[in-house]
Amino acid sequence: MVAIHGVAQILVKHGYADASKLHAECKDFKCPTPTDGKRACCCCHLMYVQPDFVNVESCLKTLCRTRSFDVIFLPKFHCELNFIEQCWSFAKWLYRMKDRSSSEEVLKWNVIESLDAIPMESMRW
Repeated sequence: MVAIHGVAQILVKHGYADASKLHAECKDFKCPTPTDGKRACCCCHLMYVQPDFVNVESCLKTLCRTRSFDVIFLPKFHCELNFIEQCWSFAKWLYRMKDRSSSEEVLKWNVIESLDAIPMESMRW
């Protein structure tokens, strides 16, 4: 029979004796930035900064790499600063400048033409 342990029990078992005194997680998983760089605010934070977690490639990245795709994880920042959003916004702006049509073929062509018109320079960062 396999015993299921809580995160705190696992951390204690691996040498973090004070883990049992920590909360399981911070409110809404929003951990405050530690002031000393070492102190953990909760068990989840302590677990996720361990080398076993930090240095492991994500399943998505592993799967994509096995199929010869490159994966780029962008940092979280305001959507107006995200180059993908800027490209998409530019394409939508171009699309809105085109003549309206009810023909699906014309609409499809307008989308492709608008996407193709995005300057490559705007995609390089």
